[in-house]
Amino acid sequence: MSRYILICVREEGKKMPAILLRVESGYPGDVGGGKIRIDSETMQLLNVSPGDIVTIEGTRTTVARVWRLKVEDFNRRMARLDHFTCSNAGVSTGSTVKVSGITGVIEAQRVVLDPPENFPEIPLANIANIINGLIAFPVTKNDAIPVMPDLPLLHPQIVTFRLVEIEPENAILITETTKIKISNQTLTAAPENNTHPEYDKILEEIRAGLNRNL
Repeated sequence: MSRYILICVREEGKKMPAILLRVESGYPGDVGGGKIRIDSETMQLLNVSPGDIVTIEGTRTTVARVWRLKVEDFNRRMARLDHFTCSNAGVSTGSTVKVSGITGVIEAQRVVLDPPENFPEIPLANIANIINGLIAFPVTKNDAIPVMPDLPLLHPQIVTFRLVEIEPENAILITETTKIKISNQTLTAAPENNTHPEYDKILEEIRAGLNRNL
């Protein structure tokens, strides 16, 4: 008999398995990765595989991509989340979250990111790095989004942006075709007509990098 509490949720009229898990801190290397770490039995009960996106429900609901726990963490009825995902789910270490699968992944056509107050305008050359870091990133509206802006004269660090707009509103995934706008500047990573002189070059650089990593 499973040691997990298996319940059902409804998504788009379909019953989906859901599991209650205790939240533990994410592994250091997972910070900013949009991941949820669960064990193999949990994946089987949820009918998901590594790389799938799941819903995480605490005091608010967010999404994350499934990765496997280390073997020493198996069979402990837990999920490891970094502080970004904890914040987005409205939970902390020791809290309980409800994790469930998703019937269909809807891609975002457009998102607007709000940087911290008084954050400097990001140079065009650095926009490619931001886009590259957000491709295939799971999101929901009002999520805290980890961004590595790589600004000149500043030590590289993750900065928290807020996803303030997403179209359509039920989208959960940023892709290479998603139009990304930073709210404190007019530059859009993927302009409405895609005619920005550097846009094609940026996407080519991103695709080349992705292909090298496959």
